[in-house]
Amino acid sequence: MEFEELGSRAELAELEAELNRERCQPDSKVAICDLGASDDLNPRYFVARIDGRHAGGATFTQTDDGGCELHKLYVHPAFRQRGVGAALAEKVMKIASELNYPEIDIEMSGDSLEFWDRWVGERPFEYHGTRQFSVILKPGGPSTEG
Repeated sequence: MEFEELGSRAELAELEAELNRERCQPDSKVAICDLGASDDLNPRYFVARIDGRHAGGATFTQTDDGGCELHKLYVHPAFRQRGVGAALAEKVMKIASELNYPEIDIEMSGDSLEFWDRWVGERPFEYHGTRQFSVILKPGGPSTEG
């Protein structure tokens, strides 16, 4: 699996087209509409590739309060259950840590709750409501619960 930071959201068009096809299915549980973020959040877009194909994408943003967020995460259905989502989340978490953020916010949507429960594992985290949490990256961040 290879990772690349993309120059713009437009480079995620292939994944967004698949996301929209999946959302149109009658039994779809996909809750996000796209992989984009407002320019004022300074988005950074990442893609995971397997055999040259876009396997998944992630959007990292800065929040209004000076923090950061794994804003969107999507894995192409053909590449699920192969560690792509976890690898993208790890990539974004590493970027946040390198930028010295004490924590990274994540909002769960659709049927992603099970994925995030597995992914968080033993990491220190703090809930901010029923579907929002922060993973603590640096000592001295918020107190942990969970």
